[in-house]
Amino acid sequence: MALIDTAESIRKLRRERGLSQEALAELARLNRVTIAKYESGLVEPGAQAISRLAEAFNVTADEVLGSTHQDKSDSYELKIYTAIRTRPPFKDLVDIAYGADDDMIDVAITVLKAMTKKRTERRAATA
Repeated sequence: MALIDTAESIRKLRRERGLSQEALAELARLNRVTIAKYESGLVEPGAQAISRLAEAFNVTADEVLGSTHQDKSDSYELKIYTAIRTRPPFKDLVDIAYGADDDMIDVAITVLKAMTKKRTERRAATA
């Protein structure tokens, strides 16, 4: 995504909703100066900021980024943002993983893979 597309998109979404930069900052749990920097194209929002802005605007991350199309990387990121916004357990999982070390994450991945495999096998056996 081009930084200018993101800047214009954030400004447009904010204005369409009749929000001041201060009001948007409060809704998105960000700083007003940060919002101004995003809108001016001085700073590119990171993943957490994009997620918060999408939630505040009630749009997808893709819309915050100003995308008119999706490539493969955008699609993957959008799936993650959407899952975090719409599935509270997924958000909890991400929050927990964020504070975990690599060994803990490896164990969690192994457990989730085993559980998924077992569920798939059970479904195949009943089909």
